[in-house]
Amino acid sequence: MKETSKKMLAVLIVLAMIISIISPMTLTVSASVWNGTPDTSWYTGSSPYTIMTAEQLAGLASLSTTNNFEGETIILGADIVLNDTSNFANWESSPPANQWTPIGTSDSRFKGTFDGNGHTISGLYISKSSEYYKGLFMYTAGNIRNLTLTNCYIYANGYAGCISYYCGSVARITNCSVSGIIKVTGSYAGGIVGQTENGTIISKCINNASVTAGKTSGGIVGVNNGTVADCYNTGNIAGNDSPYSDAAGIAGNNNIFGLINNCYNLG
Repeated sequence: MKETSKKMLAVLIVLAMIISIISPMTLTVSASVWNGTPDTSWYTGSSPYTIMTAEQLAGLASLSTTNNFEGETIILGADIVLNDTSNFANWESSPPANQWTPIGTSDSRFKGTFDGNGHTISGLYISKSSEYYKGLFMYTAGNIRNLTLTNCYIYANGYAGCISYYCGSVARITNCSVSGIIKVTGSYAGGIVGQTENGTIISKCINNASVTAGKTSGGIVGVNNGTVADCYNTGNIAGNDSPYSDAAGIAGNNNIFGLINNCYNLG
């Protein structure tokens, strides 16, 4: 009887060990790749909003053409996959399925708060060689924070950044990191932001993306008129051979109002 009890106990212990290994695996859910359509059903008119899918993120971009979200907060509640990134190294010649349309426009600048909540958006793809003003956001006059972008690919004529092309005077970009490839044939490309106004603050941000522009490329910001603080760059930053081409690890061009504090470059 005692021997049988010992065997049963041993079996139970082994089963418990197997369950402890399997359980975390079964709880892990991979984010679904964006199907290319927008979902605006989450926008109920009662902030804050939590976005859980790529379709809902695309819905934010769709809504932002007529709504600047001033005073409202959007929280990312899960990792987002805009494209399958398994072939990222070949996207220049073999593009993925989905082109991203930036959030915000020149007539409807995003003025809300977008909190990444520690989550990651991967696979952002924009290839518009004849167009300008590209990024996850186009025009930003709000707050973007706690966000990671990986495998971000942007190819444009000019004015581009993984987080945003342009940040207004009250914009705040905080605790964001990006990796990927940004190529601009014309002017103004930054890993985080393409261009800032006097008053913009970019802080605690990291660029790991390679940034190339015909003129004026920077690891954190292409043209800086605001404040960049506690940021660093590890990406390769390059310009063409023109005598008017500026390339630097933090800001490609730091204008008279531009301030850079406690930043370093390893690129």
